[in-house]
Amino acid sequence: MDAHSKKNLHMLFWAGVIIGVALGVTLLVANSCGSPTKSNGKTCDGAPLGTVRYLPCQTAQTGAITQVCTEGAWSTSANTCTAIPPPPSQCPKTVFTDVAPTLSAHCVSCHAGIDTFAGATQGARSAEIPRRIGLPVENNDHMPISPGAPLNPDEKALLLKFYSDGALKDCTGATAAPTFIDLSYVEDSIQADLLKASVTDLPFIIYLTTAHAYDAKSTLPWREAIDKGINSLNSLTNDVFHVEPIDKASTIWRLDVRTIGLNQQDLAAIDAADTINIVSTTKKGLINQALSGKKKPWYPADTFLDIAYRQSQIYYRLLRIPPVFTDFLKSIGVDQVGSFARLDSQFIGSNSSPITIQKPRLIWRLTEARTQQAFYWQTGDINSQPTAAKNPFQNPLLNGTGGVELYQFDASEVIYTLPNGLQGYAIFSGAGQRLDAAPPDVVRDTRSPITPIISLFSCSGCHNQGIIPMVDEVRPHVIANAAQFNANDVELVKKLYLQDNTQIFKRDNKIFGAALAKLSIDPNQPDPQALISDRYLLNWNMLQVASFLLLTVDQGRACINQSAVAKRDMGQLLLSDTAVVPFSVFQADLPQIISDCRLFQDPVGQ
Repeated sequence: MDAHSKKNLHMLFWAGVIIGVALGVTLLVANSCGSPTKSNGKTCDGAPLGTVRYLPCQTAQTGAITQVCTEGAWSTSANTCTAIPPPPSQCPKTVFTDVAPTLSAHCVSCHAGIDTFAGATQGARSAEIPRRIGLPVENNDHMPISPGAPLNPDEKALLLKFYSDGALKDCTGATAAPTFIDLSYVEDSIQADLLKASVTDLPFIIYLTTAHAYDAKSTLPWREAIDKGINSLNSLTNDVFHVEPIDKASTIWRLDVRTIGLNQQDLAAIDAADTINIVSTTKKGLINQALSGKKKPWYPADTFLDIAYRQSQIYYRLLRIPPVFTDFLKSIGVDQVGSFARLDSQFIGSNSSPITIQKPRLIWRLTEARTQQAFYWQTGDINSQPTAAKNPFQNPLLNGTGGVELYQFDASEVIYTLPNGLQGYAIFSGAGQRLDAAPPDVVRDTRSPITPIISLFSCSGCHNQGIIPMVDEVRPHVIANAAQFNANDVELVKKLYLQDNTQIFKRDNKIFGAALAKLSIDPNQPDPQALISDRYLLNWNMLQVASFLLLTVDQGRACINQSAVAKRDMGQLLLSDTAVVPFSVFQADLPQIISDCRLFQDPVGQ
């Protein structure tokens, strides 16, 4: 029975009590005031023999006592008095007072003090009690042990909910979001959620936190960044989904990595690539490690996205992009050889592009065989030593099209459709080897402070609206100068280079836009992933530094004062609220700051 039904039942019950009491009084008055019953002269307090009266129950009881006048005395014929159940709680959480009777009845005989709030929540009990009562009866760790009475299903459910709701002493503050989020809040929320998960799910669950953004009053699009970032790593499912928060402040986001096709080895690779490397060794943190089976059950959301977003080796791993170009095409269902031979590809050539440092480039589009709603775009870009063979205006065709004058290129950037409609990205050399970053003399990221193009990091920020439309300049050039080209090549150019490619761009961007719309992301706004990840390339003030450490500003200042290294490198933050330091400086000092200030561990003596 859900909480709403229980409340309705309680309301009906109380209504019945009121009606029953009123009816009892009415009947008593009717019997006392009606025509007297004939008797042998003996009465009960003046009432004739056979008179029925109804007496109220004791305080905190409901029902009535029914008595009949017999032989000059009142005789009880029925007693329906029962204890009045407590009125329905208005608290949305299960709190200690709800489970105290169960702990007293089943546990205190072996575990003294467990019927108190401190006893029920001390040490590892918040994790152990739910674990043990959830085990099969025949398991040696199952609680309560024989010969004690076993928990009934309602008692078991109540205990599990108490611990999953955060093991609250009372309802104070259970409905309000906190004004400041510290490490204890993060770990309590995660522990409560882990306790609800099945043993088979636990190895695949991680949490992304935006608590530091909440404390710093950040207005960046964190939810959109998490949703797009996670879904952009999904090579498995055909639709996007929202990553949901588990806490009332919406600052801790639960992810089962199996939903995007990842496994425990992928999580280990992410852990190894984490250069921020925050690990909690508090008692709560160690319990969460034990429950989740991971050294790091949680990451700052921007840290996690930055690992996948900027570290190409991780990105390629998570999207299962092979190191060899031909294997990559097979993995996503693209038949480039067949498409070129059938002449059903679309080519576009341009004389200049900002990212190619104003050098010519050729791009081509293929259809992905796995779905009619998929597309594949590839560029052919050249380095700073152009030759005739590297100029699409002189060599407009590619190997496999049947042309004579073939274009050669030094690197390619690939944009393709993921099964869910978002975009995947990859970079390959002209020889077909996967690259972590494009050679800077081939293309450059003009949007970012870091100029090399790095797969997801650069491509997502630049292509936040989809494929950037480009006007073809090769077709009119070749047709106008047909005498200078092989006659067969001219005919091939007419077939492969379209006069108007406007509809192709609209069609493909409609697919991408539909996926973004499902995530409530506006493509006309800057890319949310880039906005979040770019924070690690910028300067940070005291509020941002302290919040990242889950400290107040005053605690952050005290910490910098306490750490000689931090005070030397970041001391300007102590002088002004507007002073800043490069994030790279903060990151370099972070291990020493954590050690000097004893962060992410319990205070001495606890």
